[in-house]
Amino acid sequence: MNADERTSALPKDILLSVKLFAAFYKLVQIVRIHRDDNQLVIQSAENFIEAVNRFGVDESQLTIQIVSGRFYLQKERLIYRRETSSLINHAMAYFEKRRLHGLVFSTTIQLKDLSQVLLFAHLLNEAETREDPAKWLKEKINEKGWDWVEIIPQPDSDMVSTLEGSGSLTVTKDTMTNIREEATVRTAEKAYAGSLVAMKEVIGKVSNNQPAGVRKAVRVVQKMVDLVFDERPVLLKLSTLRDYDDYTYTHSVNVMILAMCLGLHIGLSKEALETLGLCGLFHDLGKVDVPLEILNKEGKLAEHEFEAIQKHSLNSVRHIAKLKVSWELKSKIMLAPFEHHLKYDLSGYPQSWRTEPVSLFGRILTIVDVFDAITSCRVYRPDSLSPDKALGIMHKSSGKDFDPILLKTFINMLGIYPVGTLVRLNTGEIGLVMENPEKSDGDRPLVVVLIPEDGGLYSRGATIDLSEREAPGGSYKRNIVRTYNPGLFGIQPAEYII
Repeated sequence: MNADERTSALPKDILLSVKLFAAFYKLVQIVRIHRDDNQLVIQSAENFIEAVNRFGVDESQLTIQIVSGRFYLQKERLIYRRETSSLINHAMAYFEKRRLHGLVFSTTIQLKDLSQVLLFAHLLNEAETREDPAKWLKEKINEKGWDWVEIIPQPDSDMVSTLEGSGSLTVTKDTMTNIREEATVRTAEKAYAGSLVAMKEVIGKVSNNQPAGVRKAVRVVQKMVDLVFDERPVLLKLSTLRDYDDYTYTHSVNVMILAMCLGLHIGLSKEALETLGLCGLFHDLGKVDVPLEILNKEGKLAEHEFEAIQKHSLNSVRHIAKLKVSWELKSKIMLAPFEHHLKYDLSGYPQSWRTEPVSLFGRILTIVDVFDAITSCRVYRPDSLSPDKALGIMHKSSGKDFDPILLKTFINMLGIYPVGTLVRLNTGEIGLVMENPEKSDGDRPLVVVLIPEDGGLYSRGATIDLSEREAPGGSYKRNIVRTYNPGLFGIQPAEYII
């Protein structure tokens, strides 16, 4: 039985729960990638409203609750199955980061409430950065006067006992969860989130002309370096995260990760990787001085607007110089952010009289900055490139914009089809590249199949190896016929490949 058949064979209650969690998780992820007027965002909100109404068709409320590390829907325990475990694990991590014990939705939400649902999704995402996320979110709900959603407080011992003794939405458990892998993913996700928080704190203070310390940023970079050594594949998967509203932050964290991974690939020391990571995290710090209407402008920039953009490299250095940190560290992390738009042949910006080559860290940042930027959906770039096509375009500028040896190393590291590339196979299946085994030379990756669901949603199917052949020495069973940028379909790759 294939993954599609396994999913369709699930009992009705389980199918409804899967669609509910899929709709919820896609909604909170897609509002990070696109603006609220994007059709994918609108469709995701409509799908979520429909899922809530369908699940609670016979009741006035839908209750989602976490007790003892398990989800309960309408007070029935949801036990993980192989077909749904990845989705549920991601939803659980999302709730835990916001210290949410549960939510109650009215099953009479109407499409007229769509704008409120979208705002709620934004608030859920923002809550992660707050000191007491659940309390902050509850206050926001009260401020808005919403009567269709409610925060559930932490259950007391009597309620826990009652719920733990209740039935479940399924009666079998197909596979045991790999505890070590889950712990690794949670640690990596926590480090990624910590990097975002640290970056936001620094940018917030810099924007308000306040002294900004970097102690937290240094700690999270050190943690990231440990993960780069031990769990580089997981971090590369996390670097596929995209967030429309928080692009500056996620871009900076992704650049940090990609830079450190490339640094490790060429044999840099742990100390050097920590310095490189900080360079990546702060490389765009100068963009705080660029007006948002310029950063997010649709269409071609006017000359004075492009000049404002070009100043951000120098402004990054200026702001780094004001950080509350030793001059020794400042001197190590100033140069690469200044250089990351100079280009390999020095034809970029800011223009200067220098003739010496761009530093190693500067050349690394140039490569990873461009790669992450041109594979991200932006308001001024509606047709973002798929990762493989991005590498192809970059390769054409090898020796001019990019260090040819470093770029070749970067391509070898990511593979011909980088992790997170959305592919269509000759069998008609679609999927995401989740790993490039060394034996494949990057052209025969492992792909997780995406199974289309109602309303443009997807569930995770089987993992297939594109190096499999019909017979020893025979033709391959599957071939990639086309690639896409997953963001154009509202897909967050990390949701399916981690």
